[in-house]
Amino acid sequence: MPTTYIWLGLIILALLLWILFATLFSIRFKRKKGKDYDSDDAMLGGVAVALIGVFILRGIIGLITSQTFPAQSFLVTSEGKILATFEEESRLWNWDKRLEGIICLSYAPIEQNIVLNLHPVTKNPKVLNLQYTIRVLAGGTPEAIMTQQCITKKYGGLQEFIEFHLYEFNREHGGECVAFDNPRDYEQQTKFQSLIKSFLEPRLVDTEIKFQDAYFLLN
Repeated sequence: MPTTYIWLGLIILALLLWILFATLFSIRFKRKKGKDYDSDDAMLGGVAVALIGVFILRGIIGLITSQTFPAQSFLVTSEGKILATFEEESRLWNWDKRLEGIICLSYAPIEQNIVLNLHPVTKNPKVLNLQYTIRVLAGGTPEAIMTQQCITKKYGGLQEFIEFHLYEFNREHGGECVAFDNPRDYEQQTKFQSLIKSFLEPRLVDTEIKFQDAYFLLN
C-alpha cells in the first residue's frame, strides 16, 4: 500500500482517538465536578490528548513538507548522475539536498509492442499484406533506463528506435518473407520469429533491451 495512504490512515485514526479521548476526558471531568477531584486522572487524560494531538500535527506537517516518490523510481541529475533509488514508495523532506535540481524517473520494466506492415511479392505474382508484431522489454534498473534513453534519444524514443531497425529488416529480408503465408502454421511462425530475432538481437546488445517474441498475421 502506498505510504501516503498509510499516513493518511494513521492521521485519521489518531484524529478519531483524539476526539474519543477528549470526549471521555470531558465527560469524566464533568462527572467529577462537585465531588473529589482526581488530579491524576486529569493529568493522564490531558497527556493522552496532547500526545495524540502532537502525532496528528506531525503527520500533517510531514505530508505538507515532503514529496512522495513512487515504487521503482530513481532520482537523477541533469548530468545523468543517479542519486537515489526507491524500490518501494518513499517520501523525502523538501529540504533534502538530493531534491535540488533533480529529475524523478521510473525504472519499472516497460513492455513495448511494435507493429509493422510488409508487402512481399510472391512468384505468382501476388502481394502478401503481412503485418507483424514484435515485443521487447526495456527498463528494469536505473542503469538500463539511463542507457536506453541515451541510445534511443536521437531516434525519438524506444518505439522509434525499434522501428528503425525493423525497417532495415524489411529492406534486407522482405523477399524471404513471401514464405510466411499462413499465420496458423506453427512452423512458419517459429521460423519468422527466429529470422527476426537473429536480425534484431545483435543490434540490441549494448542497449539492455530484450527481445521477447514475434508473430505475423495476414490482412
